[in-house]
Amino acid sequence: MDPLSIGTLGGEALRLGIQFLYAQAGELLKRRRERGEEEGLTETVQITEAEREALEDRPEALTVHFDSLDGLEGEIRELWSALSVYAAGIEPIEPSDRRLLEVAGALRLALERVYERPLTFQGEQRQEGATVEAYASVDELAGELENVRARNLVGGRIRSVTNVRSVKQGGIVRGVVLGDVGDTTDP
Repeated sequence: MDPLSIGTLGGEALRLGIQFLYAQAGELLKRRRERGEEEGLTETVQITEAEREALEDRPEALTVHFDSLDGLEGEIRELWSALSVYAAGIEPIEPSDRRLLEVAGALRLALERVYERPLTFQGEQRQEGATVEAYASVDELAGELENVRARNLVGGRIRSVTNVRSVKQGGIVRGVVLGDVGDTTDP
């Protein structure tokens, strides 16, 4: 997620968005711990009315994709922890706080991967146009990994999440590799 789009929210909408992200991440971490090695790839969970108020489409339930959660658990835990000072009211929630926007943006991106759906907040203007989304989660990498490779990008947005727990010597990880960006046609 572009952290700037969340920064366009007004004070109350931003506060609701931060609380939503914090609560959802905490619930996912609990579900993962309680689940242990249980079989099943997805689980539908109900969300509260207060949580629905934060989202533009006000869903009643979200579907947890545990294969994605397994790969993102460490990242979600770190981001949840970093967001805690804002959710608990220790630090003020300000649209000008770049660190807050980056943490919230990264956490939303991780949650969107776990839920396999966008999480757009009330009043938020997200960029229109083509979107390329790519997610890679690897325990150990011995070769090369490119999550997204695009030869020509005229417009739109690329979202790449690459999680690699261990890269062996000589291994290479590239999140996004781009060729030409913008309109490359001659007038």
